[in-house]
Amino acid sequence: MKITIVSSQIDFFTDQLIKYFNFYTLEVYLVNFSFISEVKEYNNWGNIIIWKSSSIDMKNQSNILYKYLKYLNKTVINLSLYDKLTKSELSFQQDKVNDYYWKTDNNLLLFNNKLEYNKLKINKNIKSYKVICLWGIVFYLIEKISNDLWVVVYQILNDKILQKKLSELSLEISSIFNLNLSEIDYLYDIKINKFIFWSIKSIISYELLSDIITDIFYIKIIDNYIELSKRNKNNTIELVYNYYNSNYMYLWLKKFHYSSRIFLWFNDKTQFDYILSLKTNFIGKNKNETENIIKNILLEKNNNNINFNKNEYKLRNSLKEKYPMISKYNSVLFKFIFTKVIYKKNISNILLKNLNIYDLLKYRDNLYESPQDLAILSTIWINFIYSLNYFLSVIKQTDLIIFDPKILLELGLTSYKNKEVKNKYNLQIYYYTHCVINESLFYSRKIVKNKKVYLDMIKECELIISNNYFDINLDNKLEFLVCTKIIWYNSILSKIIYAECNKSLSSSGNYLVDTINSNHFKKNKNSFADSEHRNVLFLMYFLDLGNRYMLKW
Repeated sequence: MKITIVSSQIDFFTDQLIKYFNFYTLEVYLVNFSFISEVKEYNNWGNIIIWKSSSIDMKNQSNILYKYLKYLNKTVINLSLYDKLTKSELSFQQDKVNDYYWKTDNNLLLFNNKLEYNKLKINKNIKSYKVICLWGIVFYLIEKISNDLWVVVYQILNDKILQKKLSELSLEISSIFNLNLSEIDYLYDIKINKFIFWSIKSIISYELLSDIITDIFYIKIIDNYIELSKRNKNNTIELVYNYYNSNYMYLWLKKFHYSSRIFLWFNDKTQFDYILSLKTNFIGKNKNETENIIKNILLEKNNNNINFNKNEYKLRNSLKEKYPMISKYNSVLFKFIFTKVIYKKNISNILLKNLNIYDLLKYRDNLYESPQDLAILSTIWINFIYSLNYFLSVIKQTDLIIFDPKILLELGLTSYKNKEVKNKYNLQIYYYTHCVINESLFYSRKIVKNKKVYLDMIKECELIISNNYFDINLDNKLEFLVCTKIIWYNSILSKIIYAECNKSLSSSGNYLVDTINSNHFKKNKNSFADSEHRNVLFLMYFLDLGNRYMLKW
């Protein structure tokens, strides 16, 4: 295996990399150049190219070189030359984060100028943090604890709440800049409980942080280079499956989603063991803890509880006042479904104690009477309707169920004619696929009744994707394929979508990101954990574990 390092100088990090490559007996080829024409032997470069720095004129030559290296099937690591920095670096970074960070309550502040930043630095309420991201995962969270007499002292951050928030912010910001390796600096205003994004670098402060950065960090870098080198040998399915299994600990809050889906789909005993280990966090140790979890969800003060996407932000924002509790209801009902399906425990009495059944019915009736809201809410609407119906059936209130999938099919056909909904194709597909997924009780039962209606829904999705292929995100395409397997339908699109997946491996690791579609609302969800949704769907459809499906779809 040969690795090429593009670097204008041999600094501490480059020297460390060479040392570890030599330890692993890997061939290293070090290059630096000012013009593309100076390099004649690109074919002799290794399949892995670590682009640390160079003397190249980024504005004029970066895109040409990148396209050519991609044409040669090279994997370029830390492609910091991907974006043209037409402004000063810091203002460019602030603007770029601001362009992507469209959420209204993201707990993240940006500064307007350096003077404003300097004022913040001397504020006694301000703390300073660094986060180091590697391969789409957070590797180090570091707190600055002293800055006296030019001596800076750092330590590992142990505050769990700050860890969680900084991890989420950092993975998103790192993916915005398309960096495999990054150091992100934040300020934190204790008084107003806000993070302030300062800057992101692809050059880590290795010498400054030498007491914190350990050999494990470099070993992880080398391990991932070796993993990336297998891309020409293993198929995409094996690469993704092995990568998620070997990096499971870095899924953070997505562990339950991944393990539950793989378990329910494949009857995977290993994933069931993981799910058992997550039980306390998911539903508590006993009845009292379960009730407290349910109460906390319902009493959560954050009113921005409807899941937004960038294109539908304004439309969905207007609906949060009309349906302030809908996502909270969905969260509680999901706890009920998965506790019953996976942990075989019925918590309906706890829900009845903390929910007003007539409030739920009122929400349902308002939704049925407002098809214009349906088009915007999409999965939120469908998940609520189905999960409420299931809850009513378990508590023996079947006379309260209002349900006809034929009506849902027709509503899907008519409601998405609204031209205001810019992202309507993706929302319409999510609407139909979640009808199928909910009817299967999240992959825990076969669809028996109304199978023809659900087949018509999926055929409608197939038509939408066929006519608007590059406007549909990869998550949607893969969710569509999973639904075809649930209802035993062979789609002509499966080979085309698999070909797209083969071209969609992240430069950060062996997992899928959305690379070729014009729909960008998930483009900044490219970290390892944030990509879990599309990757688990990919495995559910394409992975062959010896026909070991729990329900023998």
